[in-house]
Amino acid sequence: MGGHNECVAAVLFHPDMPIIFSAGEDEVINVWSSTSFKIVTQLPYGFKRVWTIAAVPEMNAVAFGMDEGTIVIKIGKDNPLATFSNGKVV
Repeated sequence: MGGHNECVAAVLFHPDMPIIFSAGEDEVINVWSSTSFKIVTQLPYGFKRVWTIAAVPEMNAVAFGMDEGTIVIKIGKDNPLATFSNGKVV
């Protein structure tokens, strides 16, 4: 797989949807099709380093843990559901 210029630190195969998330040290989160293995979109949130990705299928959401904090997005929406930084909801 291509799509990243730096190390990939986290990959998530969504348990209910045919998508894969990949992220790492290059400020890029890619969303891939798990059937064609091609990039569907890149998430434009400007994360520095993402270390972990977790799905919340019952909410149709995905959480990303990074150096700066945590963000939770609803799949298919532009705005995050919640962001956490320095122990505070932002």
